[in-house]
Amino acid sequence: MDNLTHSLAGIVCAELVVQARRARGDEVDSRWSRAAWLVSAGAHNAPDVDFAYSWITEGRLGYLLHHRGHTHTLALAPLMALLPLVLAWIWARRAKLAWSRADHAWLIVLALVGAVGHLWLDFSNNYGVHPFWPIENRWIAADSIFIVEPLFFAATIPMAMLATRSRTGRIAWGVVLAITLALPWAAASYVAWPFALGTTIVGALVLAATARVDARWRPIVALSASFGVLVTFAVSGARGEAQLRAVLAREAPREEIVDVARMPMPTAPPCWEAVVTSIDRASERYAIHVMRVSAWPELVPVSTCLRMPRLETTAPLVRAPRELDRAVHLESTLTAELDALRAIAARCDGAAFLRFARVPFVVDTDAAIVLGDARYDRERGESFAEMEIPRVPPSASECPRFVPPWTPWRASDLLE
Repeated sequence: MDNLTHSLAGIVCAELVVQARRARGDEVDSRWSRAAWLVSAGAHNAPDVDFAYSWITEGRLGYLLHHRGHTHTLALAPLMALLPLVLAWIWARRAKLAWSRADHAWLIVLALVGAVGHLWLDFSNNYGVHPFWPIENRWIAADSIFIVEPLFFAATIPMAMLATRSRTGRIAWGVVLAITLALPWAAASYVAWPFALGTTIVGALVLAATARVDARWRPIVALSASFGVLVTFAVSGARGEAQLRAVLAREAPREEIVDVARMPMPTAPPCWEAVVTSIDRASERYAIHVMRVSAWPELVPVSTCLRMPRLETTAPLVRAPRELDRAVHLESTLTAELDALRAIAARCDGAAFLRFARVPFVVDTDAAIVLGDARYDRERGESFAEMEIPRVPPSASECPRFVPPWTPWRASDLLE
């Protein structure tokens, strides 16, 4: 998820603790509550320090393999939690603050919850994480939320705004809320106006509810609204995928679906993009289908679902727009030989890339071979999820260094 979402999650958790402690009769001054906000928000962002060492693997592979890597694991969560804690303790010592054991204990709890919460939020989209390293190195992803979801902002920013004491701070949060609620209207090419309006209404309702309740209930309003958003998307995504699988079983009975990488349209729980990977074992070929799906076609037919543009892509996807039924619309398809992909997996540079790629494709040109992940292939030319490798395999001394042990997404099907 984006860093604003991570920060807001941390602020909501911190304010929940602040209000719970005050309700119990604990003395909680403004400096401790400020520290709680900063520690919690910092811990919710700390795992993203992976950019500081991704250079150890050369080129684009460094980002692909080390972002959401070791810092995004339960094993290193305590270390990630320690980063904002140390800064808070240094500040408290210099300011000569006499914090109690309970004050320190609650900061530790918030930091640990933040470091683990970051993994959970990143798990919610289709990029994925591998939190159980070193015991289990597989990627997992919930495919439930767009990486920047304005409905989360609508659910949480009102609490942050009203819990801020200074007038300047409230104005700043108000500006952030206005900007984030304007985002869906600005993205009219792939966010239909009813969903933009719905996001504005949700923001207004959450703001009104947050303003009406006592301070101790405000974080509960934000938390409840956030879980409501997440559950709505998760249920819609599961329903949409079930309909997609049923349609593909009817339309392409020879194909075995091995993965469905889902991505909802921002603010629009009924409308999804699905990148399907399937295999035809009889012909030793695999297929990639880019599809639009409506989870609730009775209310929102798939023909009314907008989508994020895919311009002339790097992958040789063949456009074949066709509405398969009211819930599923086929956009484009690519078929390729499994042997070509497995040959790439036999090279050290290709094998390293396949530790990241969930929907891999190979483009063989005269000059080089281009590897990519169709999840993020939206225009011709190298995106962050594409890389060139030479036609001649590298020698052992030229292989990528410090490749982490992540299990390739496709290890048990396309690469088997």
